[in-house]
Amino acid sequence: MSSFGKDGTLLLLVIALCGCATPRASVQPGLDCQERGEYQKAYEYFQNLARQHPRQLELQTYVDTARGLAFRQAAGQAQKALQRGDLEGFLQGMKQANAIQPGEKVQAVIQLVEAARLKGNTDAEIREELSRSMRAGERQSLQQALQETAEIIGRQMLDGRIGSPMAVLNFTLEGAAARESAAAYFENALSEALLGNRIAIVERKRMGEVMKEIALAGTGLGESGQMVQAGQLTGALSVAAGNVYLSESGGKYQVRVIDVETGQVVWQESRDFMPGKDMLWLGR
Repeated sequence: MSSFGKDGTLLLLVIALCGCATPRASVQPGLDCQERGEYQKAYEYFQNLARQHPRQLELQTYVDTARGLAFRQAAGQAQKALQRGDLEGFLQGMKQANAIQPGEKVQAVIQLVEAARLKGNTDAEIREELSRSMRAGERQSLQQALQETAEIIGRQMLDGRIGSPMAVLNFTLEGAAARESAAAYFENALSEALLGNRIAIVERKRMGEVMKEIALAGTGLGESGQMVQAGQLTGALSVAAGNVYLSESGGKYQVRVIDVETGQVVWQESRDFMPGKDMLWLGR
């Protein structure tokens, strides 16, 4: 083969490989927008980037994360407008949020305001009706709460603060009759939320087997140490664990993310939720 042929083949290979990866420079402008709190701009940027590079599937993670941030920002601005008594600002903010991420609840609020205006209700009457409606639906379902938790974890992974893949294990239940099955139900629900946000997780069955092996080996490690060792043996870079508390009036969960390399807690949060239909499976 001629020198040109070898060099030409190598050049084509390099070009092909470069075309398969997302250059860091291409996503940086969007990340810069997020850093400045310009979430709508970041969402639009990542959307356009994903359209330009449809084969680079990893870009969808950036789109999904930016969409969630932009939605919450728009909804938050709408809420602030309502608190100021600016009903029109609230309505426009909710319409913007719905354009970013359509949803039944947001659409219902928009319809409530527009229908009340058609009836001739005053802004004060509409604001009072909105307040009653929001107070009635303040607490999230378990799935809604876990979805937001998963979105935050996804952002932390994109920023390099949490390692991927992640292992989910060792949630303890307080206030549940069948604690082991209730814990498994919660861990499955969290795993589904993470997978729904395109977060790579270690197969739970494999993690369970490794944890049993570690326990039988009698390593003398504490619970945290066992989780770190399990992560190391399965290739996980981070481990999610925590507690779930149930009562007659609702529930609360705490999530801790442990870095497998350092054994340190790198992120944690607590959320309240309304168990609803999940109460049966959680064993209350």
